[in-house]
Amino acid sequence: MRAPQSTDSSSITPSRVILGLSAVLLAISIVQLFQNPLSAWSIRPSVTCEQGDVVHQTGVISANRVNIRAQPTVFSEVVTQVNEDHPIVVVCQFGAWSQIKEPNLEGPTWVSSGLMLLDANQPLSTGAKIGMIASLLFSLGGLALAHFRPAIIDRGTRWLMQTGDLPDYAKPLISNPKGGSSNP
Repeated sequence: MRAPQSTDSSSITPSRVILGLSAVLLAISIVQLFQNPLSAWSIRPSVTCEQGDVVHQTGVISANRVNIRAQPTVFSEVVTQVNEDHPIVVVCQFGAWSQIKEPNLEGPTWVSSGLMLLDANQPLSTGAKIGMIASLLFSLGGLALAHFRPAIIDRGTRWLMQTGDLPDYAKPLISNPKGGSSNP
């Protein structure tokens, strides 16, 4: 039977922690990127929502001879009619009505929300796209920094822990709770 091996806590340096965290963040970023199809990266239409909640989703009309109206009411003017499987881009929703972007028509157009089917994969918001790209770049930067310039991380850790103003004999006590030196 082997005796349990003691772990040397001085081998766990801030640069190794950053390297590990960056690797985990990179894995998460890659999974997020691959979970979203290319269609999710399509540009959302530049249409403002006049009233209601902004959604910017894609879908199709689910019935034949569906009236597309100028206002979100059954009493408003019918601008055109579309048939089943007609592609739509929903800009915003207002109660039971959805404002859609019709490429051939000027001005806002509305359809009853019950007469359409939304796609499962929707375009990502600008914030989600920026977050995914930033997460990927941040993780790659952390990996590069931890691998090529670990001294920068060590200096940053000392600065964050504000050990620069401590006497030399106290610095290892702060950076290593067991009292050993963290310097190899």
